[in-house]
Amino acid sequence: MPSRSDAKPEARPRGFNASALSGAVLLRVTGQRGEALSADRIGRDLGQFLMHRLSPGDWRTVLDKTLVELAEDGSITRHANRVAPTSHIWRQRDGLLGCRVSLDTGWAELRDVHLVARALDITGEPRRRRTLLGSEGLRRAVLEKAFDQRFRDAKDYASLRDALARLALRRGSVIGDAAVASRLLPPKERRAQAATLLNHVRRPPATDAQLVAAMAAEQLGAHRTSAGALRLELLRRHLTGDGFALGTVAPPPRRRFDLAEFLQEVRNFARQLAQGWQGNRRALISRVFPALTGAHPDWGLDVTRFKLLLADAHRAGRLSLVNADLRDRSIIAELQASAVAYHNMILHFIRVEDEASDAA
Repeated sequence: MPSRSDAKPEARPRGFNASALSGAVLLRVTGQRGEALSADRIGRDLGQFLMHRLSPGDWRTVLDKTLVELAEDGSITRHANRVAPTSHIWRQRDGLLGCRVSLDTGWAELRDVHLVARALDITGEPRRRRTLLGSEGLRRAVLEKAFDQRFRDAKDYASLRDALARLALRRGSVIGDAAVASRLLPPKERRAQAATLLNHVRRPPATDAQLVAAMAAEQLGAHRTSAGALRLELLRRHLTGDGFALGTVAPPPRRRFDLAEFLQEVRNFARQLAQGWQGNRRALISRVFPALTGAHPDWGLDVTRFKLLLADAHRAGRLSLVNADLRDRSIIAELQASAVAYHNMILHFIRVEDEASDAA
């Protein structure tokens, strides 16, 4: 008969973050405003975040072990199925949250603000923490965490859209001023540019709010875009130790290039595709784009970024863009696809003669 020392220790179920769970249980106990509550109530309130990983039996085992550990360090007392906080727990809670919290703070606020702030690593930032109750503030905080950015100037959905459009441009191939480039785009095209950060979208969302909501939900892998769905998925990932669905994944590698290299290739293809007579030879932008991207797929250029670069070069005098003075109905679709908005003009062609030297 094997001795007691030979017995294997009882295996603890896996699939959760023990430290994060202990903190969540501590918060749930303090969320009764100093009153006792049943272990079953704690199990129901926190079980929704772990039911996809632990069976009901495993969850009861994990919760019981967590309560035993909190009782051993003096944070709670247990009488039968009742759990009550001790005076020691309040200092622990303030240390856990990185701020002083009123004893009257209920579980709903502790969960939706303070536990969410722990999941987003912003417990020490009271201004950002206060915005988490609103849908807009929660979505912005999720995107800041996912992309490791601070959108400090984003006061509403429109300014957040612009910040995301600049981020999309910086993540592209071109070394340049993303802020200047994004200002050249009308709002609808800025939304389309920001939507390139989405992995699973057929067409850009119709509004800025829908764009931000879809992007935040995708980063968490949430099936719905509501604030409640975001909190549920965020706390699930916090308590199970999972990272964000997409935010930690590096963007696909692309070869970066400078503007001089880009303009040299644009001129080469424009010369090959140009039509007209000496002194007025020009190529449709919509014809140069597929030729250029076909030759350089590693640049990762989309049509929006391509037109931004053309407009920026035209503004700097390094390339000449001209409009269509005579509309040929046979190429009207190509003219529409070539359109580049520049101030109060619409430009369609790249002029291939007499343009400023790129070396200038």
